[in-house]
Amino acid sequence: MVEEKKIAEGFQQTDAGIIPNDWVVKPLHEIAHFENGKAHEQFIDEHGDYIVVNSKFISTEGRVKKFSKRNIFPLKKGDITIVMSDIPKGKALAKCYLIEADDRYTLNQRIGGITANEDTDNKYLFYKLNRNKYYLAFDSGTGQTNIKRQEILDCPVALPSTKDEQENISSAIFDCNSLILELEKLLIKKRNIKKGAVQELLTPKPDWIEKELGKSAILKARIGWQGLTTAEYKDTGDYYLITGTEFHNGYIDWDNCHFVEYERYKQDKNIQVKEHDVLVTKDGTIGKVALIKNVPKPATLNSGVFVIRPIEDSFNPEFFYFILLSDVFLRFLSQLSAGSTINHLYQKDFVTFKFKVPKTIDEQESIAKILFDMDSEIEHLEKKLTKVKALKNGIMQDLLTGKKRLK
Repeated sequence: MVEEKKIAEGFQQTDAGIIPNDWVVKPLHEIAHFENGKAHEQFIDEHGDYIVVNSKFISTEGRVKKFSKRNIFPLKKGDITIVMSDIPKGKALAKCYLIEADDRYTLNQRIGGITANEDTDNKYLFYKLNRNKYYLAFDSGTGQTNIKRQEILDCPVALPSTKDEQENISSAIFDCNSLILELEKLLIKKRNIKKGAVQELLTPKPDWIEKELGKSAILKARIGWQGLTTAEYKDTGDYYLITGTEFHNGYIDWDNCHFVEYERYKQDKNIQVKEHDVLVTKDGTIGKVALIKNVPKPATLNSGVFVIRPIEDSFNPEFFYFILLSDVFLRFLSQLSAGSTINHLYQKDFVTFKFKVPKTIDEQESIAKILFDMDSEIEHLEKKLTKVKALKNGIMQDLLTGKKRLK
């Protein structure tokens, strides 16, 4: 016997889900006007004045554009556009875009144009319709989905009974979106600044010294015949196994590591990972780089990863880590491949890698610190962006279902 879902006091079960008792559910055709777009093929022109609102434009949040020399289906600021056709399990079906200006956009075929009635807040309606579950249910997963006009119009929409509450909800979500956009812009700016700093700081100066990797560092990897099979990977344990798949933004994502038994960990002391080790993948996707900043538990390498340790004070490992992230190392890998795809980085080749470093370790450390500080700032912004996006999702879930009210 299936247990009925308990509905909290003050809420009701409807075709649009569980909502507050004072909310209403209306089909889209009662709260908005709908039109189908028109074909633009004969008017497409890269120098056109009008942005064609098509599936690609909507699915990329407006980043990918085509232009038309004629506006054959004008859209107004505040209109909602919706993708009506997509491949099986596609990401574009029912995705919406809110038009931002008058006399700038023209609606393409298989895209719907929706204009909210004066009693309905258009932004609220946009958030309700965007990838709405009602529309996504038309996707069978086996063939092209084409949502019909009447199916678009029959969508049940849950609404606060007052437009003021609708506007309060959409404003709160819009504010979250604005913060996300600002953080994304700031991240792009910081990444570009770092890119310029890397170029400037790692460009060799006249007094820099050339090093050859094999003469200035020790390279170690697990012997091929000692490599672990996936059957030996453990989900929990006391000894991490690094395979290369855990490399994330130049560091190790320890949460995604597998584990190994102690017998495998102790096989080779030379590949037991230490702080300041530089790791490079040598199989599969070669040349991925990671720096060991900390080792939360003892860790070892599988056969697809090199560990690099400088001999005495031949160079600063953190500085070398940034060299490996630069164009210098990319060019070296390209020369090895000679235009073809390679899936193995041999030690006999890697030891010939030549690079230049400042004369003193202190100067190398200073440069590395500047770049690490930039990395830390970028990482902080990335974490903040992730939190704001999660907050926005929670806010949308609560506000668009009436679990939390903004009257």
